[in-house]
Amino acid sequence: MSQESRQPSPIQDAEGGHVSWDKWHLLEIELQDRFLKELEENGGPPPKCEDAGWQQGKL
Repeated sequence: MSQESRQPSPIQDAEGGHVSWDKWHLLEIELQDRFLKELEENGGPPPKCEDAGWQQGKL
């Protein structure tokens, strides 16, 4: 698909695809939704916390 025929997304302006400051919240929401979906699908086991060194036994 050529650059000229692509339609900008609702958060981009018509020329150049820049995101204006008043639309950043939409971008943040979209990124958060994608992150949570990916985490749900491929989250894996929870991390294990281990202590080490001179702090051993203090956690």
